[in-house]
Amino acid sequence: MSRNQTKRSHRQKAWTPAATTPAIERWAARIFAIPRVARILIAFVFALSVTLAVSPILDSIYLNYLFTPETVVLPALIEAGFGLVMFVLGWWLIVGTVGELPPARLEMVWYFGIGALAIILVIIWLITGIASGNAPTV
Repeated sequence: MSRNQTKRSHRQKAWTPAATTPAIERWAARIFAIPRVARILIAFVFALSVTLAVSPILDSIYLNYLFTPETVVLPALIEAGFGLVMFVLGWWLIVGTVGELPPARLEMVWYFGIGALAIILVIIWLITGIASGNAPTV
């Protein structure tokens, strides 16, 4: 085998799309392959699940330490704020503006991890009764 053939065979073996493409770009390609409406629904579901996941924690803290009759609506406003922040982050990271796709970022992977964790947490809390609204007080 000549020297040029050896170089060519090494280059052909070393170059594969999976080996040269960073993992974030592969994730982004999979996410951006989803239709825009579905990505909006994903951002909505993640925002709703974060709101529901934060709700029992904030309600417990509020009722045990901060309750006054004048501030009854405060926990709901804070919980809605968490959901709104999650939705805006989803729009910025995975939906983008019309006609443009957002760039692949590491924050996108974090966003999906937080969203998936929130969904799992809400499901666990619904099964155990913590997020049902009539859970026993501690």
